[in-house]
Order: sequence, then C-alpha cells, then structure tokens
Amino acid sequence: LLRFFLGRLLLIDGLTTVFAFGGLFAAGTFGFDERQVLLFAIVLNLTSAVGAVGFAWFDDRFGAKSTMVWSLVGLLLTGAALLLAPNAPAFWWWGGLLGLFVGPAQAASRSYLAHMAPVAQRNELFGLMAFSGKATTFMGPFLVGGLTATSGSQRLGLSVVLVMFAGALFLTLGITSDRSARLSR
Repeated sequence: LLRFFLGRLLLIDGLTTVFAFGGLFAAGTFGFDERQVLLFAIVLNLTSAVGAVGFAWFDDRFGAKSTMVWSLVGLLLTGAALLLAPNAPAFWWWGGLLGLFVGPAQAASRSYLAHMAPVAQRNELFGLMAFSGKATTFMGPFLVGGLTATSGSQRLGLSVVLVMFAGALFLTLGITSDRSARLSR
C-alpha cells in the first residue's frame, strides 16, 4: 500500500499541475484567449468523464492495477505529444485524448484501494488517500515554475509532469495486483 500511495501522490500532483498550468501553457504557447482556455478545460472534463465510464469495464475485467498502468501509459504518451504539439489544432487533439486517461487513473486508484485495504482500516486509508492528494499539491507547480524560469521554456517546465507520471507508473508496476483480492471475494 505504501508504493500505491506514493504512486498515487505523484499521479495526483502531476494531474493537479496539468490542470493548474495547462491553460497558461495554451495561452503562452498557442495564444489561447480566456474563452479558448475555458473551452479547453470543458473538453478535458468531458473526455475525462468519457474515459472514466469507458474504462470501467476494463477495471472490472482486468483489475484496477491494470487500469492504472494503462492510464498512466496513456497519460505519458499523450502528455508528451501535447508538450510537443506544433500548433493549436494538435494541442486540442492531444489534450482531448489526454483527458480520456485522467478519469480512469483516478477512478481505478479508488477501486484499487477498496479491494486491497483491510476492512478494519478502509476509512483511515481512504482518508489518507484524500489527504495525500492535497498535502503535496505545491510540489508540481513549484518545480514547473522553477524549471520554466530557469530554462525560459514552458514546454521544458511542464515536462516535470511527465517525470511525475513516469514515477507513478514505476511505482504502480510494483504494487500487488488486485485481481486475486477480487476473485477471492
């Protein structure tokens, strides 16, 4: 569970950073105005919801760990493509695809904990999970701000998010599968 919590912490910090800086990146790199930034946020939320619903069957069939792993791979690939997007249409396209992996990653982490937490400790562990998503939310923005200021590049600054997603993936690959817990119930 410790690896799970550390991986989830990196995931949530990465997502928080994407949400905090995505609009700034779009405005600074592609000249998005306020309306376009708001519309982009709506698109991300909609595709995130579609992804959460769409991946629910995957979670049921293959388990929450597999869902988290594939969601993190999707976040890494689409996040890299988003940072390398050469123009606004490509940014829209990759941003919409990135959203498809946000919802499943978050939902599967809750599903995983529900299956793996000892019954007597579930409330405490869900409380810890909620706290861990908030306790270090300064980390991503701090790193992005520092790297952007040092390098002068928003793209390079936001690459911190990819490092967070990669760290979350590495840690998630090492956690116990929830499939055996599901099958024994």
